[in-house]
Amino acid sequence: MYKAVRTLAVALLAGLIVAAGGCSDDGPAGPEMGVLEVNLSMSGLDVDPNGGTFWIDGNSVGPLFVDVTLSVDEIEVGVYVIEVTGIADNCALLGQNPRNVRIRSNETAVEDFAYICESTGGKDDGGDPKDPPAL
Repeated sequence: MYKAVRTLAVALLAGLIVAAGGCSDDGPAGPEMGVLEVNLSMSGLDVDPNGGTFWIDGNSVGPLFVDVTLSVDEIEVGVYVIEVTGIADNCALLGQNPRNVRIRSNETAVEDFAYICESTGGKDDGGDPKDPPAL
């Protein structure tokens, strides 16, 4: 009798261990993911009000506007080439474009694209709109 109870207890314990660890509804684990945040800033005269286009590995992600953070959520871990295009010719980037960015698991990578813009010599010279026109 003792041997039968012991065998039954071992069998029940083994069944509980298998049930607890071997049964999962989560399915296979997906790729590791991170987040990429991109900022566009401009200073100087005649800044480009239209911003530009943001690219990852040669694929357009969408518009990138001045002082608005673009967030790419759930991007797979790895190294990517990022780029901003379509900025006005009178604006010069401080830094590299394109550039590499590394995405790490469960982390947020932040990249800043900062431009300095010169006057285009046009109507809007950054002065007070109430000033009389120059003669």
